[in-house]
Order: sequence, then C-alpha cells, then structure tokens
Amino acid sequence: MTTGNREAHGSARLRRWLRSPALRLTLALHATGVLTLALQPGLWAWVVTALVANHVVLIGGVFCLRGRFLGPTLSRLPAAVAGGLGAKPEQAKGQSGEGG
Repeated sequence: MTTGNREAHGSARLRRWLRSPALRLTLALHATGVLTLALQPGLWAWVVTALVANHVVLIGGVFCLRGRFLGPTLSRLPAAVAGGLGAKPEQAKGQSGEGG
C-alpha cells in the first residue's frame, strides 16, 4: 500500500468513526476544554468535570448492546476480515506465507 493510499484509507476510517454525533461532540468538548485551559487555567476543575462526565456517558453508551449511540453495531465481521477465521491451523499457516 502506498503512502497516498494509506492516508486516504486512514481518512476514510476517521470519517466512518466520526459519523456518530456523540463522537463529534466528544471531540468538540475536548477541543473546547483545551482552549478553555489555555485561556482560563483557573477553570481546570470545571474542564476535568465536564470531560469525566463525557467519558461516563460514552462508557454507558458502549454497554447498550443494541444502541446506536456510538454508531452502527457490528453483528458480523466483514468478509475480508473473517475469511481466514474458519481455516484449520495448517491452512492458516499456508495462507500466511509461512511454509512448514
């Protein structure tokens, strides 16, 4: 994979992650926290409290099994990833390029 392809693939993965409004709001909250600390260091306790509360909400969202809070739920692995999972050890060894 060339560097250009890797960067394009990385940005596509980032866009896929940022589809969730909860994650966009989390990034905005973190950026606001950094800016607040730079301009008003005395407000550090409020910034920490807001970030901890945000992380508690995100963790709660993760445990909602059918929830779409953080984005779509994966119920199956993509075919490209799952291809070698059902292979026997001898087959997997041969597929990975390691001769035996």
